[in-house]
Amino acid sequence: IHGVWKGEKFTERLTYDMTDPAIIGRSGFGVIDHVGRAVCHDGDKTSEGWGLFEHGALGRHDPSGFADWLTVAP
Repeated sequence: IHGVWKGEKFTERLTYDMTDPAIIGRSGFGVIDHVGRAVCHDGDKTSEGWGLFEHGALGRHDPSGFADWLTVAP
């Protein structure tokens, strides 16, 4: 299940064979995941949180030079 709390100590890893043509064929349509940290200051109180920052660029976007689904960054 994606996007739900799975517990304080939960970790997960997926490994892909990047020589497999079936994997390579779909690799251009994925998203990138990064660990994200946020710190908020409110007066003398500081709160810290961690999470997942997930992003991707899919499809046409003329300002970036992406002409179609298969265009990569110039």
